[in-house]
This record gives sequence, structure tokens and C-alpha cells, in this order.
Amino acid sequence: MSTDIDSVALDKAKEGIYSKKSLKNVKPEWLKKYFTPVEGTPEKFQICDEIKRMVMFRKHNFITDKIFKRMDIIFCRNVVIYFTRATKEIVMENFYNSLNYQGYFVNGKSEVLFLEKKGYVFYTVDSQENIYCKERRSRYQDYYPEHLDRRGKGRL
Repeated sequence: MSTDIDSVALDKAKEGIYSKKSLKNVKPEWLKKYFTPVEGTPEKFQICDEIKRMVMFRKHNFITDKIFKRMDIIFCRNVVIYFTRATKEIVMENFYNSLNYQGYFVNGKSEVLFLEKKGYVFYTVDSQENIYCKERRSRYQDYYPEHLDRRGKGRL
């Protein structure tokens, strides 16, 4: 599922056309397998229909519209920097409630969210890239006795 509040941005995303520069970090074998050059424009590539069919595009306002459920990952890059603190808290709660257990949340490098407020818990996966996991640590409770941490050492 790919959402945006901007219909023009959604239409562009549906086209699936990327500049050569934006694909510079894509493995060559993936570029060959999943993209085709756009005819008459050697610097642009279009993603294959097989991948396009895997994504649904919807217009959505994640502040006011009903939240989606059972999401595995949410990318929200450089959006919430424009919101007030109160709006950020609403958005964070919506994202938390949308994610599956152990789902991932990725936000922009310049964005600060309130990741441990109101009972929702995210753990850092990659602080440099702002990647977080919903309740990642709690999965160890299934594997380790309550009085031991995941290394087998006693807790204080």
C-alpha cells in the first residue's frame, strides 16, 4: 500500500518511472530484472508490471482519515517536520496502531518523533537512518526465562 495526500504525487508513483541517478544504488542485476529503459529517454527507467501490480495506491490523510491496520512497514520521510508537537503525537499514535507487532517505522533524518510516549514502544534498529521496530525486544520473552536477559545473565 502506498499512500499520499497529493493526487499528483500518487499518479507519478503509479507510473513507476525513475531517473538513472535515483537508481544508482540498485544492484545491476535488479535493474536488469525489474526495470526497462523508457523508450527515447535513456536516462529513465520504468519498473516492471509484475512489481507495479504488488502495490496499491490510495489517497490518504494520515492525520484525519481512518488508519490502516496490519502494516509491516511505514515510511514517512520529511513530512512531520512541519507539524506541531500535538499533531506529531496523533500521527505517532496512528502509526503505532497501524503497525503489526515487530513492524518497522522509518522516518526522515531531520525528524524527531516521540517514540516512547503514551505506551507505544519503538526500539532503534538503525539510528543513522531513523529505522525503528515496534516492540522488538518483547519477542525475547518467548525464548528466555523471565529472570534472565537474552544473553543468559541475571537481571538486577
